[in-house]
Amino acid sequence: MSAGLLGRIYKKWSLGVYGHNLNRPQFGSYEDGEMLPELRAGLAYEPFDGILSEIDFSMKDDDMRIHLAAEFELFRILHLRSGIKTNPFVIAAGTGIVHKFLSFDYAAEFIPELPVSHTATIGFRF
Repeated sequence: MSAGLLGRIYKKWSLGVYGHNLNRPQFGSYEDGEMLPELRAGLAYEPFDGILSEIDFSMKDDDMRIHLAAEFELFRILHLRSGIKTNPFVIAAGTGIVHKFLSFDYAAEFIPELPVSHTATIGFRF
């Protein structure tokens, strides 16, 4: 079970909270197959249209993670994104293109111990 809330708390500030695997689902044997709950809370600030910064904290199995991210919108069609997170340390960057009902996103993640991970998605907006 997962649940979350997102809301604007003051003019350009938003707050979100999210819980994932709250009912501790499991598969297989109990010791190996239990999925641990994760709690996350974040704060976003949008000083101007098209510029967004965000910080969030997550807790899973007594490990705290910090995520920092930013997004810049250029010409209402191109979005540039970057972010870092801790535990493990990850650097990410990406871009998105939105035109009418179609969107394309590309991102790359760098984890020092692994090769660069690439992700691409195509979306349709209704």
